[in-house]
Amino acid sequence: MHKSSTRIAVAGLALAVFQATLGAQRLSTEVKSPHFTVVSNDFESTARAVAWQLEQVRAALQNVWAWARLDAGRPIVVLALKDEGSMKALAPQYWEQKGGVRPTSVFVEGADRYFIALRTDVKTSDRDGMNPHIDAYWSYVALVLNSSFDGDLPLWFLRGLSSVFSNTLVRDNEIQVGRLIPWHLERLHVDSRLTLRELMTVDRRSPWYSDADRLQTLDAVSWGLVHYLMFGDNGTHRQSFDRFMSSIRAGHPAAAATEEAFGNIDALQGGFSHYYSRHLFEYLKIGVDARTKREALPVRKVAPAESAALRGAFHASMGRTAEARAAADEARRAEAQLPSPYEVDGTLLDGERKFDDARAAYAKAVDLGSTNFYAHYRLAALTFRAGADADRMAAVKSTLERAVALNGRYAPAHALLAEVNARLKHSDEAMAAALRAISLEPGSVHHRLSLARVLWALSRPDDAKSEARRAMTMARSDSDRQDVQELINFFER
Repeated sequence: MHKSSTRIAVAGLALAVFQATLGAQRLSTEVKSPHFTVVSNDFESTARAVAWQLEQVRAALQNVWAWARLDAGRPIVVLALKDEGSMKALAPQYWEQKGGVRPTSVFVEGADRYFIALRTDVKTSDRDGMNPHIDAYWSYVALVLNSSFDGDLPLWFLRGLSSVFSNTLVRDNEIQVGRLIPWHLERLHVDSRLTLRELMTVDRRSPWYSDADRLQTLDAVSWGLVHYLMFGDNGTHRQSFDRFMSSIRAGHPAAAATEEAFGNIDALQGGFSHYYSRHLFEYLKIGVDARTKREALPVRKVAPAESAALRGAFHASMGRTAEARAAADEARRAEAQLPSPYEVDGTLLDGERKFDDARAAYAKAVDLGSTNFYAHYRLAALTFRAGADADRMAAVKSTLERAVALNGRYAPAHALLAEVNARLKHSDEAMAAALRAISLEPGSVHHRLSLARVLWALSRPDDAKSEARRAMTMARSDSDRQDVQELINFFER
């Protein structure tokens, strides 16, 4: 074979591999359920099943926790991937790490949405009792818990309850919550260094949290304790556990809530130590929610350009800038008037703190008819940041109102709208927007500061100072405390 023929053959092979990779990534089917959007490169029936299962998990959480705030401020998009190659194409960093974990599911928080990527070819049997997507379910449950409580949660409670619910199995007629997690049980049998009294005081500064090996023990003991409180001794501890949750939700300090609910922790330790030495473990069975029917979920085909832009958004959320930009460019080549590639550009430029360029990218997306709430919100925020006169301020308000219309549950948009209305002397609208932001995210220090600034702009200085002082009592980080103190200093001057 001539050298030129060899080069042609090699080039042809490279092109074939590239096209095969694109084929593995191309997400061609979208299924919409009431609370999730599933986009898949698998069969339509598989995408429907994934959406139905996630709706059942959500219904189970509502069944067990009637108080839970299940509606996140951002959409949840699920990428249902047919095999390992598809997952590798979307999340290559796991395969780049020598000896690293090759996940069957990934949960990622993006600027404008939450992503769950999961493999649909990984199944489980009732005998195994293991959810193959346990990591993504853990993160989803943790998201719900953090959204449902106003302050920082005790680590044992957050991580333990997330672990118990992460191994939820959805069957045709029932949902099984709290199935045994074997590696946690094995850890408890070989490593009992962490007592319950120590466990309940662990925070993010503790070596039990910062050290990877100790964290595994922390998670095992947290899972075991929550499982014991929910199911142990024929459910006799469930009432105490519910009382603890109610106390935390009411804003009581963790130590006081613990003492009030459980009393003598040493006595609890004895029962717990006996609990994880047993051979059989109870779990909860809940009937499926018949209101959601797989066959009724709407389906549509996803165009190649839209698929590429979605991959770009996912890569951006994973911090893969080069892949994100390549996917956005691919989408633009396929469909020049598509707004979503410019949304990806805006997100990346925002992260690089190139705010003028980011504002231009979001403006382009909006001009092309973007229905992404975040593009409108960030365009308004970056215009507001640049300093706007009365006319531009009115334009900022209009852009924020569009963001709120597209997603009424995104609290930062309401908070910024409140400050803009205050600048425009629209008093009633400003207060309504500020209070709406706080109602959506009561634990946010920054929304309290927005309310304080609104009150100051509306010539209510005493109320503004009071709200700022309240924000200080809620601050959990040094940066939050600094932000609050700077505003208090401004008010005092």
